[in-house]
Amino acid sequence: MNHKRPWYEDWKTQCETAEKYVHAINPVPRAIHEKKIEHELDAFRDFTIFKVIFESNRLENVGLSESDTKKLILSERSFKEPHKIIQILGEISEVFEEKIFQNNFRPGVIVFEKKKRAALEVVRHYDAIFVALFYIYAAQIAALDEKVKSIRISIPLNGKLDSGGIQFDYRKIFPNLGRTPLEFFNEELIRHLNFTMAHQLMPKDAGIEAGFYRIDNRVTDFTIAFPSHENVPAAMKEFVARSNRILESKENPILKAARISYDFVAIHPFPDFNGRMSRLLMNMVLLREGLPFFAALRGSKTEKHKYITALRHANRGKIGSYAGLIARTVNDGFQQLNRNLESAGLKPIRPEAS
Repeated sequence: MNHKRPWYEDWKTQCETAEKYVHAINPVPRAIHEKKIEHELDAFRDFTIFKVIFESNRLENVGLSESDTKKLILSERSFKEPHKIIQILGEISEVFEEKIFQNNFRPGVIVFEKKKRAALEVVRHYDAIFVALFYIYAAQIAALDEKVKSIRISIPLNGKLDSGGIQFDYRKIFPNLGRTPLEFFNEELIRHLNFTMAHQLMPKDAGIEAGFYRIDNRVTDFTIAFPSHENVPAAMKEFVARSNRILESKENPILKAARISYDFVAIHPFPDFNGRMSRLLMNMVLLREGLPFFAALRGSKTEKHKYITALRHANRGKIGSYAGLIARTVNDGFQQLNRNLESAGLKPIRPEAS
């Protein structure tokens, strides 16, 4: 008889360890090697951006290979050309605002060859991550001083509120940011992220462009029934309010990310890209809570089975498996980061140090 314990049984321990890691690294220790530590954090964050795009697409059986994902992003969205990214970000925002104000419903425009679509999914995913990072830093500034309207950013983003580089008026892109102290998530932001990630990639039968809530009842599998499309707007209003309450609670940060990510995917508000959106929201919560890199839930056959199992447990009201899966990914990330720090002669991050 096989008495092997299930992988999710130690989820509480995994979550506690991940929380200790986050506490131990915030703030980053001020020492003689501070610059070296920042360099390692920058490099590792960039690595995890590539990784999360590849793995999140892999979970959906789309996108490019790991090496092609990195090559494409570096060629299309070079870290050495921040002006280009700012321009793209502005253009995406203008188109999004135009469609929202005009209530511009129209069918998706899938006309791509398979290879071209896969490449576009990678680039769009990166753009959505960049919008999310930009929003997090802007939210930090808005919380500090509501009179401040611009931030200076550089690529790669190094976690500082004002890191030199390009000055940009974030309120032109996020006009609703910081309206109330407790509001981090809002519907406009979520629709903006979906539009950025899925623009021109929505299936034709969706009947709408990216950034709009679904107008039909979609089925992805038979393990959960999503709310009717008529009730999606009300469900999203409640989701935003509940998510902001969760963020302000004293709950373990991994559990916060798991609850918000699962609550979103259980609504399935958009015709497509809901899984990738849920994992992006998950990472936004983790970054807001102090994680210095992205958590890439892996998409290999074995790991995808764990992911699906965790979501099915959550369908039955047991969020622990999903939180444990996220926590394992976070803890693995810190172990990788520590190997790099030790290779550079720097002290590793120890969860016991919290």
